[in-house]
Amino acid sequence: LDSVIADESGAGVGDDKVDQAGLSTRFVPGESDERIFGFFRSTRLKDIIADFIPVVTVGIYSLWTLVTTRLVLALNATQIVFETAEGRASQLRWLGDTRLITFEGAHQPVGLIATAGLLIWSFA
Repeated sequence: LDSVIADESGAGVGDDKVDQAGLSTRFVPGESDERIFGFFRSTRLKDIIADFIPVVTVGIYSLWTLVTTRLVLALNATQIVFETAEGRASQLRWLGDTRLITFEGAHQPVGLIATAGLLIWSFA
């Protein structure tokens, strides 16, 4: 005698059942249609990672403009011309703080991080 496992709707293993929308689905024992927090199929790490990929994708897409703008602002500079004893001279100064020369002194770590960030975030 073969026993048939049935769910609430009376469908046996491998039997098709019709949901409320009229769509036919196949009942598989051990699988649930319920999701945890509306995202995850189960508490297994594999399922959590697989189900979270769309959330990460939308999050990165939403932050793309903000992060790129901040990285460009960290590199935004202007040419400043000034008089010296030898004549006119010019320096490229950071617009975030015009006391700093671009990619020198205190701006060097900021400039390197922003350049690496732009290369990885925007061009990779």
